[in-house]
Formats: sequence, structure tokens, C-alpha cells
Amino acid sequence: MKIQPTITQSVAVVALALSSSWVAAEDYVSFSNLGFSHATESDVDLTSIGTRYFFDKKSTKGPLQEFDYLNTVSNVYAIYGQANVEGPNQDTYSVGGEWFIGRFLVGASHTDNDVWESTSVDLGYLFAPNFLVKVELLDDDSERDFLMSARYEHSLDNNRYIGFNVEVDDEMDTLTLSSKYFTPLQNGEYLTVFGEIYSSDVIDDSWFVGSEYYFNKHTSVGAKLGDEAIGINASHFFDNNLAVRGEIISYDNDLIGESISVEVAYQF
Repeated sequence: MKIQPTITQSVAVVALALSSSWVAAEDYVSFSNLGFSHATESDVDLTSIGTRYFFDKKSTKGPLQEFDYLNTVSNVYAIYGQANVEGPNQDTYSVGGEWFIGRFLVGASHTDNDVWESTSVDLGYLFAPNFLVKVELLDDDSERDFLMSARYEHSLDNNRYIGFNVEVDDEMDTLTLSSKYFTPLQNGEYLTVFGEIYSSDVIDDSWFVGSEYYFNKHTSVGAKLGDEAIGINASHFFDNNLAVRGEIISYDNDLIGESISVEVAYQF
């Protein structure tokens, strides 16, 4: 699970004058969540709690959980997770952050598990406000030394965008391509379409596609389809701050079976 938001100042009056499908943006700086998931076949329970704080406002694209594809706001985060597995529970702690200094990005993260730990340092540069290239230096138990990635967001008319992300791991001979499209519809409805392709010389290639339909800025349903899994999800904001999300994924894998997850989120 990842927590992932944006940056754009709201111009509600102009937006409403231009299109009836646009609504005033909401601004947030803090995002927290509490999640629980259960894998049916392995009977493993996962519990996590996390928070991320941004040092400037993040503005929504309309739906309260949709933000710009490319984040350029400095932030820090902390996550704790516990896996209820056979034998002692496994605890995982993770902290990190990103700091933008002009066009430059400096970031760091550290994850400590009962059986492994990893540390990474990020160095990036914004070649344009919507184009970021980043190198992630790794220190962990794997054979990887660094990852390179590039992220680009292309703004379209009527508050739409399409985004692309490329990540390369030369040491493990892997390439990950992902993309997302966001568009307002009529009557305050919205739609996202996204997908990812993963190619590797070490393990099997994989892919998935998905979509999220927003009835309004508070409520959505979605679906995902991959080479070894299919899933559905839904989310609802009770107000502009408190939300609940749920997801069911069925894997073509006897070790996992079905994964059922529920999350409560709060942002302000």
C-alpha cells in the first residue's frame, strides 16, 4: 500500500465557469491510515499504520483521493507493519522523506524488519516542473546497488492528465513501465485508467491494468486485472477528511488464494 498525493493551487471560480464537471479543489498536508489485510490460503494477517506529512499544501484533482501524478512537495513519513505468521509475529518499521531544493531532490528511507533491513538514498532533478529523473542508491541484502527512474506528467485540457513512469534496475535486468490517465466526466463524475508492465531476466514478466470510477468526489469503485490476479475495490469519504477503503483480490496462487483488505484513512 502506498500513500501517494499532489501539488496544484485551487482556482475554483474559474474552474466552475469553464466546466460543470470541475469542482473546487481541497487542500491537505497530512495523510494517515490504518489498514488490515488477510490472505485466505496462507492465513496470514497484515496490520499497518502510517502517516505522511507534506510541508506545503496538496490540492485534489476533484476526487478527494486523487492528486497530481508527479509530486514536487517535500515530505516525511513513518510506517509500522506487523505480519501475523506461523511462529513469532514479524514487525516492520519504515521512515523516510523527500526534500526539494529548487530543481533538486534529496531523499532517504530506512526499513527495519525482524529478519532484514534496507537503507536508500534518493538523488533527483526536475528537468521541468512535470518531469523528474531520479537515482535511488540501495544498501540492503539484495544484489541491487541502485535504481533509475523517470516520471512525467502531461497536462491536458479540462483538468485531465496522462502520466508515465519508467524504472530500470540494471543489476537485476528489470524494467517497469507504468501509466495513469485521469479525466473528469459529466455531472461531477471522474474516471482513472492505469496499468503496469514488468519485465525481468530473473523472474517471470507480469502486467496489470485497472480503472477507478468516481460517482462524485467522495465515492468510487474500481477493478484490476493482472496476469495472475483479479480484484475489485471501493472507497468512500464520510466528509472531506475521513475515508474507508476496501479491496478483494483473487490470486492464481495457491499460497495466497484471496486477499481481503480494509483501510481507514484520515487527511487534513
